[in-house]
Amino acid sequence: MSKNLTALAGRKGKGLTNNLFERIANLADESGVTNKDALREIADEFLIGTANVYGAATFYDFTRPENQGKKVYVCNGSACLLAGTQDALRNTLQQHFPPEAIGEMCCLGRCHENSAFHLNGQNYSAKQPEDIAAIVQGTQHDGMDHYHVAALGTPILTAPFPELNECREVLGRMLQSPPENLLATLKTAAVRGRGGAGFPIAFKLEACRKAPGEPRFIVCNADEGDPGAFS
Repeated sequence: MSKNLTALAGRKGKGLTNNLFERIANLADESGVTNKDALREIADEFLIGTANVYGAATFYDFTRPENQGKKVYVCNGSACLLAGTQDALRNTLQQHFPPEAIGEMCCLGRCHENSAFHLNGQNYSAKQPEDIAAIVQGTQHDGMDHYHVAALGTPILTAPFPELNECREVLGRMLQSPPENLLATLKTAAVRGRGGAGFPIAFKLEACRKAPGEPRFIVCNADEGDPGAFS
């Protein structure tokens, strides 16, 4: 599992070795659980508090002590729970795994399909019992997304990414427009943030523009790294 976490973090091949994140993941791989004695040793080595190391270890589903011995994880993210798919999924998985081998994991990033679960380092979505059986047996499904999101025939999110110069050209035209026109366009388009809140961006920009005083600042979280942000 630590190899998947390393790839996800983008650390592999960048010279960042022996870091806290990977040490905790490797510990979970070796012993199946991040035991407290080992965490104390890591805390002493990195010269940080034991509580901080324990907090980091228990933050990730893969490394939580209560997930020792789990073989498959059912997504408990809000999108899957609201879709009402996870109870049926768990019941089907119990045909292949004992109840004590089924854990839970927070948001697997498959909010567009629901019925999400994690098995052997890969995330899947499947509703039909025969599809779930094929995934468990390793005879079907590569775990990759094969879907198309479009509005009036125009692809959204899944369209090929344009060239950088094309983006600059569009941005240049936008910046040459009067601010009032740009805000009106953003309101009409109902552009929203891609985090969990989905807050309309036009209202944020308008509030900043109307705020008294100079200079004005917008604080931007440019690392939308939570698993379900794409969808």
